[in-house]
Amino acid sequence: MTSPKDNTLATRALTPHLGVQVLHLDPNKPMDDTTIQALEDLIDTHQIVLLKSADPIDKAAQVALTRQLGEPWKYEYVPGQYRDYPEIFKVTNQQGDGFTNTGQAWHSDGSSECI
Repeated sequence: MTSPKDNTLATRALTPHLGVQVLHLDPNKPMDDTTIQALEDLIDTHQIVLLKSADPIDKAAQVALTRQLGEPWKYEYVPGQYRDYPEIFKVTNQQGDGFTNTGQAWHSDGSSECI
């Protein structure tokens, strides 16, 4: 279980005005409530939070982390959607290898929804 000692996480700014990378936090490992609260605080402050690890994030870990932060979106069907993880679909520029009709411009799904 991952937990910061004092409800703070080591971070690095991505730009002077927007975004932060969390250092030394493996998104593949379960996170306790203190860590989740620290991540929520970073989201509130910086809008974009990057979690980077040496290994690609496991699909089950990605959905579990998303559920700790709130109810994930489940798409009806999009190309590249994973059968066991309807919350996730593969975005690609290769026809037939996932969902190619996205990323035309940067956006954040659900950012206009009331919370």
